[in-house]
Amino acid sequence: IPSSLCFSLSQKQSRHSIMHTLTLQELTKQHNVTAEDLTLVRRYGEVIKPELPRYVERFYTWLEQQPEFDQFFKDSNKLRRVQSSQRSFWQRFFEIEFDDDYISSRRKLGEVHANIGLSLSAYFSALSFSQDLLLFELYPGGLSDADRSACTRACLKLIQVDASLVVEAYAKLNNERFSEQAQAMMAMSTPVTSLWDHILMLPVVGIID
Repeated sequence: IPSSLCFSLSQKQSRHSIMHTLTLQELTKQHNVTAEDLTLVRRYGEVIKPELPRYVERFYTWLEQQPEFDQFFKDSNKLRRVQSSQRSFWQRFFEIEFDDDYISSRRKLGEVHANIGLSLSAYFSALSFSQDLLLFELYPGGLSDADRSACTRACLKLIQVDASLVVEAYAKLNNERFSEQAQAMMAMSTPVTSLWDHILMLPVVGIID
């Protein structure tokens, strides 16, 4: 492998390795998450949580039409576990405690999705469909127009935070895989031959003065 390519890989590896994982405080500041936002999400949760069983039913009816369904949900037992987990996911969202444990759980979800090979395109399609169901189609009423508007804005803000954490997890996994590949390629670029015990032969390219 040309040394210039190895140097390029090394540079890219260094850039990728400095990817910063945002803290709770940094996320709060970056997304401008306020105590009022959390209160509004919980208020909306009071009216939408009884609709979560209907949401799960509608969501998986839609998902059956997607190409990812057969790939990930052929096993009926696995499907039931995932449905239960999804209901719990949204219940926790609408009872939100925006703390380190919450952030960690969302990052973990992203890692799981990335590791099983779910594409970001499929993830965002599912998130968009869920968002429409929970914030609009399944809304049962019970809030004034002003309250509903405020609650919707707060929910959308926190959904964006969740999505950013999932994307961050995907990026981290891709970074790790790239680093491993780069290290493997750099190791192969310098072949070492063992001649005798403690005596190795390495190729030298260039001029020795």
